[in-house]
Order: sequence, then C-alpha cells, then structure tokens
Amino acid sequence: MPRSRGRGALPGVSPLSLIFALHLLVLLLSGKGWGVQAVLAPLNDIDTVFVFGDSYSETGFDPSKGFDPLAQPAKTTSAGPSWPMYFANNTISPALFNRTFSFARGGATTSPDRVYPTYPNISTGSQVDSWEGWFVNATTEGKKARPVWDGRKTLFVVSFGLNDLVIAMRSKTPLPTILEPTFAELMNQTSRLYKSGARQFLFQLIPAFQHSPEAQHSFPDVNNAAALVGTNVKLWNERVKVFAGQVASTLKGSEVGVWDAYGFWEELLAHPQAYGFRNSTDYCPSYAPLKWKRGQSLDYYKKDCGIPLRDYIWMDRAHPTFTVHKLIADSLVKVLSQPGASATTSLHCRNSIAASSHSDTTHLVTHHRAPVPIHRQPSGMIRQLVRRKDGFWAALRDQAVGSVVGPATGVAVKVD
Repeated sequence: MPRSRGRGALPGVSPLSLIFALHLLVLLLSGKGWGVQAVLAPLNDIDTVFVFGDSYSETGFDPSKGFDPLAQPAKTTSAGPSWPMYFANNTISPALFNRTFSFARGGATTSPDRVYPTYPNISTGSQVDSWEGWFVNATTEGKKARPVWDGRKTLFVVSFGLNDLVIAMRSKTPLPTILEPTFAELMNQTSRLYKSGARQFLFQLIPAFQHSPEAQHSFPDVNNAAALVGTNVKLWNERVKVFAGQVASTLKGSEVGVWDAYGFWEELLAHPQAYGFRNSTDYCPSYAPLKWKRGQSLDYYKKDCGIPLRDYIWMDRAHPTFTVHKLIADSLVKVLSQPGASATTSLHCRNSIAASSHSDTTHLVTHHRAPVPIHRQPSGMIRQLVRRKDGFWAALRDQAVGSVVGPATGVAVKVD
C-alpha cells in the first residue's frame, strides 16, 4: 500500500499540535525608507474576488461566455474543484458564490519573457488585459452588462511564480538574473489594476515545490535539482515579501497582504497523516489523466492505485488533488474572516485514515451542494487546534517565514 512519509518537523512539535496553517503575513518591512504595515479588509466586507495566476488557481472561467462562473464548464488540474471554487462557496461572504472570477490559466508566467516549448504564451499582462476588457471597459448596461465592483470591497489575488521558476531551470537561466525585471513587470501590471480601481491586494508565496514529484524526478540534467528548486523558491518568496512592501508604500490607499502558501505546504508535508493523507511523496498515473466536470462525484478509486484519490496529496507530478485545494480554501477563508487571529489560525485536520480500521478500498463519502461539490467529513472527523496565548504561534510563525516579523496579535494599520 502506498505510504505517506512526513518530513522532518520542528523539534518538540507533535503532529497533533500542528504548527499553523495558511496565514497572512503581517507586513512590517524595513529598509529603503519603508516601515509600513498593511492588512486586508475582513472577508465579510468583500463581495467580489478576482484571481490571477497559473494552473493552481484555474477554474475555467471565460468572460466571453458570460459572467456567471457557475454556468461554465470547469477546468482544473485537481480532478475536482480548485481552491477559488471552494473559496467562493464560503458562508462568511455569500456574495462570492457567483462573484469569484479567476483569470488564471495553466502554464501562465509572471513575465511574457518566460517562454518555453509546450507552455502557452500567457502572462500576468495578458490576464490583466482580459480583465480590463471585460470588467473595466465593457458596458454596465443591457443584457450583456458586466458586474459592477467596488475597489474597497474587491479582493485581487495574484498568484504567480512556479512556471517562471520551472522555465528558468529548463532553459538553464539562473533565477537571480531574471528576478528584478520579472518583478518590475509585476509592478507594472499591479499598477494597472490599481489605476483601474483595485485597492485590496493579496500576493501569494510559492508553495514548497521542491517536495513535488516534478522537482524530484523531472530535471535529470540538473544536479541536485530538488535542492536548487528549494533555493529558488525561497529566493522568489523573499522577493515577493519585498514587493508587497513596495506596493503598499507606493500605491497610496492600497491594502496589501502576503499569502503564505509556502508555510501551508511545509506544514502539510511535514504531517500528512494528521490531515488524512496516506501518500504525500508521489502520485498514481491512473489518476493523473482524470478531468472533473461540475456535479461529478469525487469518490475516485482505482484498484491499481491502492487508495482513493482523496488520500493522495499529488494529483500528478506537479499539481495537488482537490482535497488539498479544499484545505487551502478553508484556511484562507478563516484567516480572511478573522484578520486579528492570523498567527493562530490552523488547518482543519482529518483523523488519520491510515490509522483507522477502514480497508484500503473504504473511503469517506462526499456530500454535494449544487452546483459546486463540497467535500465534507462527518463532524467527528474534523479537529480544530487549540489557541495559545503564550506567544508560541508567533514565534513559530517567525521561524517558519524567516525575515518577516509582525506583532503577535496580527494587528496592523491601513496604508493611507
């Protein structure tokens, strides 16, 4: 039976004392005259979300087919919903149910200069072009009227970087040589969003991609490929933190957050069984080709894979399963709905299926709420972490994210 091997956890932290989950880094940036703090509006004040990114954030939304994301065919890489689809289904801001619009596309890069065979010519700029055409310049009247949005109540999620790193490695381009022009392009596109009314920005750190099957096995010509991926991921993420400070200090009136997807993945891969995963190191080729359609059951099981797909972290070499996407969305919903608790917010943890009495072919029932399926376990299968007031979480957060330091309370102020 496939097994899940947790990586080395922090000393003294047991799997059931789980570190923290996805949290927003409270920016306290110094140097170059900054020293600013910014925090996003709480989720219940947000009624529209625009997502820009790559395959991890793709939903299949195409504004040329209308403005109702739920009426369009889904396109994801998880064999189920992606995190924006789960996120849209939250109960804190019901308006997001049909007002979460993802322009993300598989293979997309931050910079149009990152090109490589088999990758589409899609970048941040082309996605902003599409958004601008359909949600800024399009008419607000008549049958084809675009949705009207307010920058103070609209969250712009920007999630790029993985494809830039992979293409750089495949083309043997050292990442440090492209960082500054790449982030200059990202600032150009962020400024375009700002000039059109955007004020709430959430920038994502790259996940811990060095632990993916792709990084482990797909760069035969690169010595110590996984280690190089890990180094590049950390280099990119440090630049994202600096970039967020630049946005907050130069685009007046903006509210900026950094989404610590890296910390989320580090925690998940350190304690996979605590979250109910039985395989965290590879994928099953029989599951990899699966394509999901709205309303389709998520109870995938193939005998040659040994366990249900939901118990795998990896859908294929590079993409996580829908189970992981659900955890990402749940954590992000909680953090955005409770900004002051960002340092103590935890993942919802499933009891270890591997430790249960179920056989390999027994798996949890998936319940559906049309039109977006929601994967829920029985209430006894969900466990919430206990909050601590002794500074444990804040110290652990700082250890996990390195140079970013913020107040333990997670309190921050708007940048005017």
